[in-house]
Amino acid sequence: MTEQRRVIYFINGLMRGGAEIGLRSLLENGLFEGYDFRVIILHRGSAELRREIGNLAGEDRIIEASDSPNLSIRGCLVGAYLLFRTIITFRPESVILSLKQANIIGRFVLYAFPRVKCIAFEHIAELERGPAVALYSKLLRLTSGRVDSVWADCTTTLHATRIYFKPRRREEEVVPLFLASDEAPLKTCYELSGPARIATAGRLVSRKRIDLLLMAVRILFDRGRPVILTIYGEGPMKSTFEQLASDLGIGQQVEFAGFRHKWYADAMEQDLFIHMSDEEGFCIVVAEAMMVGLPVIANAVGGIRDYSCDGNTAVHLSSMDPQHVADTIGQHLDCESYRHYLGHCAADSIKSTYRRERVMELYRSVEF
Repeated sequence: MTEQRRVIYFINGLMRGGAEIGLRSLLENGLFEGYDFRVIILHRGSAELRREIGNLAGEDRIIEASDSPNLSIRGCLVGAYLLFRTIITFRPESVILSLKQANIIGRFVLYAFPRVKCIAFEHIAELERGPAVALYSKLLRLTSGRVDSVWADCTTTLHATRIYFKPRRREEEVVPLFLASDEAPLKTCYELSGPARIATAGRLVSRKRIDLLLMAVRILFDRGRPVILTIYGEGPMKSTFEQLASDLGIGQQVEFAGFRHKWYADAMEQDLFIHMSDEEGFCIVVAEAMMVGLPVIANAVGGIRDYSCDGNTAVHLSSMDPQHVADTIGQHLDCESYRHYLGHCAADSIKSTYRRERVMELYRSVEF
């Protein structure tokens, strides 16, 4: 009998974000079928997602550097040691590195194992803004010579992240983290009943620009058009956004609904979905909103440019200015037939492009 090939998946942690939830999707849909694999986590993150990953992969395949909800220097150092030790004992043919800290740590460790294939899994077109971005950019480019293959969650991410790699011959693959659900509901009613209801979703961090959306909601209120905004997700800036909503005088119009696994099942009853992130990779939440027929208004960054067409399956914002966003929301709330058109075109497109059979066939073709 042929021995199974062995692979290690090395990731920062299991926060409720696209790349981390994407690991669950990869496990659920058989990317590692036929492989013996281990998952090494620098920190636990979400206890609930950690349980889900353990159930899907098998607890004996999960190795944790830290049970902390947050990434730490100690967790990174322990994670580097665990990766080094596991490569020696497990003898993998390939190591997949997911998210920037895991990529940097993993590449340094893999210099000691030149025969092990190093796969960098890219999830965002541009690094998040912050004090460490210049250092991360330099370290990623410095260590890029060790990378044998690049995976990306969409074509835009694949092309955009080439700036972090020194030129050399590498394999490149698009490995989507999203599959359209056969069981997803479909929005059928686009008539407004009472105050308009809009939704957004994602990890509550600064780059999602919830602040600008809250300002747009205030502008609509001042124009005599109050709306109800539901925000699905959790994250470190939740209290900041709650305070801003209160300061703007719209606290009663904004609901922080928290993280929900299938948030779109509730959100399909909303009238519009708004997404205003500065940077994205694939952006699963926009694809999910389109999948259930929600009319989408979005800043066209990352994968949103790949799977949506302005004016046909979504509306792309030409400016992030809150006045412009409020104008755009108001225009689309005034036209039921256009919202219906956008929603149904979006659902048809997403369910065709990311149907389960098509994505799983792609997974089977990926070489580790």
